[in-house]
Amino acid sequence: MLVYRIAPVDPTATPTRTGHPLFVDPAWQGGGRWDNPSQYDLLYLSEHADGAVAEIFQGFDTWTPVMFHHPAAGFDRQLVTYDLPAKARVIDLDDARFLDDHHIRPSRVASKNTVITQDIALRLHTDLGTTTVGLKWWSSLDADWTSYALWNRRLLTLEKIEPLTITHPAVVAAARRLGRRL
Repeated sequence: MLVYRIAPVDPTATPTRTGHPLFVDPAWQGGGRWDNPSQYDLLYLSEHADGAVAEIFQGFDTWTPVMFHHPAAGFDRQLVTYDLPAKARVIDLDDARFLDDHHIRPSRVASKNTVITQDIALRLHTDLGTTTVGLKWWSSLDADWTSYALWNRRLLTLEKIEPLTITHPAVVAAARRLGRRL
């Protein structure tokens, strides 16, 4: 299955440096809904290219080419496509039976309170982290978009890196879905 991420990409970066498509900068961890940086680092992805775009640029009312540059990293953001093999076990937080078995209320998964969601993630990572690669859930922007948080990236294969433009189909689709101006 293909999954997507918007990331600042430096074609010369090694896997341990900012700009590599699989690198997770520890300085950027901690504020995400499933983050627990003292226990693991997370790579956030989407099952949909337009969902990945929407997650990153949702805060902009008008989308312009300037937003594709990542000032802190110093590189342009690009659409990175990975293959996540079917054998990768991902915890499905949209599975009612799983939630019931693990005493997790759906409203807690949907919570915007990161103390709650980070606690859920830590508990699942502690209980199932050695047999799973991460979590998936519905995007709070659009329930038709599936989001992923992977604490184990070893099974991911880099498929493609595409420059983002204001006319890229994923950008246009995300803007339309979120009601943003281009």
